[in-house]
Amino acid sequence: MVSQPLGGIIAGLASLGVGAASVAVVSSSDSGADSHGAKEETVDADPVETRIKELSDLRHECATRIGASCNALGSEYETRKDLWGGQIKGDGLHRDDAKALLYFRLACDYSDGSGCYNLARMYDTGKGVAKDAAEAESAYMKACALIGGEACSHLDKPPLPAAPKLRF
Repeated sequence: MVSQPLGGIIAGLASLGVGAASVAVVSSSDSGADSHGAKEETVDADPVETRIKELSDLRHECATRIGASCNALGSEYETRKDLWGGQIKGDGLHRDDAKALLYFRLACDYSDGSGCYNLARMYDTGKGVAKDAAEAESAYMKACALIGGEACSHLDKPPLPAAPKLRF
């Protein structure tokens, strides 16, 4: 029998960096115990490891041509954030406008309208890249075609209406 409280054991595991560990507690008096008297409880995963895994998953998805994931990575690099996604002044996923531009371009290439809009915005404002009205307009046009709304309001002339769908 273990006389140390469960909270102390879990805190000890968490301080060692053990994430999502299963802890078996032996007690015959627990109402939720199985036939052998053991009850399973789960410790939450380490938030730093979870955040690193999320970013790794986004990179993998972007590499497999998922535009929304590329756009999410671009946003991560455009705004300096901590490991949990909150905006900070210290370390975390460091701001890198060149990488943000790269991921927004990939998102736009993979037909993600938000990625096109963000790419156009960077060219329009000159953030991380030299201002280029032609590139901005091209990206705004693609964003307008994909998502409409605010992206279309940035165009000097309205886009051509979509061709009507013919029914046969």
